Amino acid sequence: MKATPEGLYIQNFKQVLSLIQHPRPMWSAVGKYMVESTMDRFYTQLDPSGRKWRPSGRVSNFKSKFPAHRVMEIVTNLEAYTRSTLTLVKSGKMASRTGFQYSATDKGVTWGSTTPYAMRHQFGAIVNAKKSFMQFKTSNGWVTVKKYITPKRSFLGMSASDRETIRNVVKDYITICFNGMSKPV
Repeated sequence: MKATPEGLYIQNFKQVLSLIQHPRPMWSAVGKYMVESTMDRFYTQLDPSGRKWRPSGRVSNFKSKFPAHRVMEIVTNLEAYTRSTLTLVKSGKMASRTGFQYSATDKGVTWGSTTPYAMRHQFGAIVNAKKSFMQFKTSNGWVTVKKYITPKRSFLGMSASDRETIRNVVKDYITICFNGMSKPV
């Protein structure tokens, strides 16, 4: 049995080359991270660039009726409080694991929402009534309108922190290959 530095370097080089040719596991790690980061935005209420989302009418109405010093008297259930005070989490569909997915290949990773109305919130939208008017229930009662404007509340995208984390994931994968260890899961 013989071990030479050249032999060890060649093995490490082959591992790095394999990662470069087939980086899907690395992109999968990035995808998992980005789904988590995206879900976190529903609780921070910030878009990827750090701008605060415009609160929904439901949230604005709740906060005006119940000032902060009275909230704990009124709401003892944390989940109910969260859904009452955060925009886009009322049903919990968009902010849940089932609301997002990612797809990793050797060429990169994509991630997005599985909910059909996500694009309306990501980019904002004007919803026109199919008939002469539309009605929907709000916290102030029923409203009749000809159109409804959904403000832009971006949740998909990469923040500066996300970019730094992705750089670290890539560095970790390359370091692991050079050190001759197996790839992280």
